[in-house]
Amino acid sequence: MKLKHSSGRAGSSSGVQFFDDDGIARIVRSNEGGPVRRIINGRRRGRTGTFVSLKADMRAMPWESIRGELPALQVAEGATSVSKLLVQPHRLEINVRELRRPLIYFPDMELLVDDDLIRDVIRGVPFAMAAATPRSGVIAPENCRKLVLEIKTEDDPRLDDPTYDAKLRLAAEVYRRLGITFLLLDRWHHFPIEIVDRFRQIAIDRHTTLSLSDHDALRRLYTSRGTTRPYINVVETLGGGPLGVAKASAMQVRRMISIDLTEKLQADTKVHLVR
Repeated sequence: MKLKHSSGRAGSSSGVQFFDDDGIARIVRSNEGGPVRRIINGRRRGRTGTFVSLKADMRAMPWESIRGELPALQVAEGATSVSKLLVQPHRLEINVRELRRPLIYFPDMELLVDDDLIRDVIRGVPFAMAAATPRSGVIAPENCRKLVLEIKTEDDPRLDDPTYDAKLRLAAEVYRRLGITFLLLDRWHHFPIEIVDRFRQIAIDRHTTLSLSDHDALRRLYTSRGTTRPYINVVETLGGGPLGVAKASAMQVRRMISIDLTEKLQADTKVHLVR
């Protein structure tokens, strides 16, 4: 596959074109680095909104489904294995010889993740459970792998649309040729309510302010007692009570600590200091 860079107008979008014997595909991104499409298109009924994400450089991420995209955002925000996230990250234009106009596809989410997360999900582990697994170290964003997600809910009107299915298959092939992992995730399997709720509680406190003294206190705790401590010790070290809980959550989102979220969060839940 040959690559050709293609730039849009200043302030609008830019992208890369991909040529092969079967046609042309083009990925178009926002010059501002945020979502390429901010307007909720109303294809789903019900609540919509935005989620201001630290992992999206404090941008407001739009979500169209309270049962699909919002849980995925909450999980990605709190997962140690995820370094960056972006909703509506680009527009994929696929030119097919049989069609006069290109097929247009907007993926739900693009993440930068570690290899273990991708490997676990591919072998059948629900995405939220794979994300809940603690890490003793993290991968810098520049060394993470790109993961594109499409999240399906049971009320999506496109579930039985053969044209949409064909478009997804073509999109998957484009991403494969680019070395990007593309996953189609069904909400009911990959985002169990009980696991998502643990991430939701973490994400609520994502904007909590952390001071230098908080960093120092955390370092002293682990320096004297090893690389894994009970959750209650971390909370008490950070001031105890609701404030300590909020600071621990903020540190989880910032990938400074990694809480084991595979089971219900309790006083003795293991918390790793992240290298």
